[in-house]
Amino acid sequence: MPGLIARKVNGDLNWFPLFDYENNHSFCPPPGEETGTLVGEDWFPDKTLSGYWTPEQSQGQKRRIGGGSSFIVLQDGMLRYFPFKDHTFLVPDAGRIVGKNFRPTLDYYVAEWTNNGTSDLLVRDEDGDLRLHPFDGHSFIGLGKKEKIGRGFTKEFAPEIYPGHWTSENNPDLLVRMDNGTLVVYPFDGEMICDGKKFEVATGFGKDYSLLLVDEWLRNGSPDIIALRHGSLILFPYVFNSFKGNPQATVGTGFSSDWIYTTGHWRAAGRPDLVVCDPMKRIKFYPFDGGKMVDLGPSAQIEAKWKATHFWDFYPV
Repeated sequence: MPGLIARKVNGDLNWFPLFDYENNHSFCPPPGEETGTLVGEDWFPDKTLSGYWTPEQSQGQKRRIGGGSSFIVLQDGMLRYFPFKDHTFLVPDAGRIVGKNFRPTLDYYVAEWTNNGTSDLLVRDEDGDLRLHPFDGHSFIGLGKKEKIGRGFTKEFAPEIYPGHWTSENNPDLLVRMDNGTLVVYPFDGEMICDGKKFEVATGFGKDYSLLLVDEWLRNGSPDIIALRHGSLILFPYVFNSFKGNPQATVGTGFSSDWIYTTGHWRAAGRPDLVVCDPMKRIKFYPFDGGKMVDLGPSAQIEAKWKATHFWDFYPV
């Protein structure tokens, strides 16, 4: 059952599944059901990397860029593996070391970069170099000289990077939002980020767009963007490797840039929806149906007593 892992202010991790009852989907449990199960404690790592780190996935599991079925965390320079077994992280082999000499100042991008059956790490270092670290289910593999697959991606040059299948289903690529608001795709051929094959896909995505939500919003197998601008969510379809000239639509209003946004495929694989959390810790579920975010009213609000600060969409095996 898909759901949310929420971290509370005291470091507890709690599991909140999405319930399906009476043809309704809700994170609020039906009568007789419980939610908010404690699945982890003292959770204060430098970074939490959600991914499909557990090799034995079910055949029907559709794995997306984003979300996951287990965690790898960074703490004191070590990458540690936390499998999710029997709906808990509190298992005997939790926290074993799978990587060393990593830093919290690096940027980490999780996707199935090598198509080896698990998620892998693409890491941007302080110099703007991109380094690939495949995960074989037991540890991160050293690639030696082949580790560096891109260069020049400094935070000044490329403030925001969004992995996605922007050119094909074979390998994830990078969408970069430049400081001037231009969106550029850098294809990945399985070995290198191809600077010579980069192409511009949009302009005008400046600071007015305070948030970009990348997912398969149109459910056609390719990523699209829902962007937050002045309280409105605007859908930008990605058609023929471009956002230019494609019809745009406002799919939600009354949203704020100081909310926490989590997208996930909770109701069905390949069907994204949205969960938001406001500064008062009020959490609300927005299904994306009929080309818009559906406001379900009070029935969609999840109790503020969660007091959660971080959220991950989760798909236990």
